[in-house]
Amino acid sequence: MNNLLRLIGRRLVALPIMVVGVSFLVFFIMSLSPIDPAYSALGETATPEALEEYRVQHGLNDPFFVQYGHYLWNMLHGDLGTYGVGTSNHVTDLVAQALPITLQLTFLGLFFAVIIAFPLGVLAALYRDRWPDQVIRVFSVIGIGTPSFWLAALLVLGFVQKLPVSGPLP
Repeated sequence: MNNLLRLIGRRLVALPIMVVGVSFLVFFIMSLSPIDPAYSALGETATPEALEEYRVQHGLNDPFFVQYGHYLWNMLHGDLGTYGVGTSNHVTDLVAQALPITLQLTFLGLFFAVIIAFPLGVLAALYRDRWPDQVIRVFSVIGIGTPSFWLAALLVLGFVQKLPVSGPLP
């Protein structure tokens, strides 16, 4: 039990370091992009004055570490920025809108995975190294080795005639 608490403590200490490190890496890679964010947001018809005003307003003229500090500060306060070209759609609102359906699908998938996996695991344990165990093992290896994007495409093709493609209806 003491080793488990020590492991949990180490992981909890490493978690914020990992999050900051990954966010820094992503921010750094995005800063290397040759595309000007002001030009991307305002479009090609924007005047040089409008582009400069956008850069000043969003801190794009600041040094890299100042920009990263603002980015990290906003993330810590739940401000993930805006989404879309020249819009004021907040990313936080979009995430909050999609989260309930995402959680429903996640828990439904987890429920079915447990309902299927638990009896198969018991069956494989009861008939260890016999044909039921071998069959379950083969299908497990196939399931683990199947790329999820390919399986998702097959499931979409299989269910497209049975389920609505527009998403959940109110």
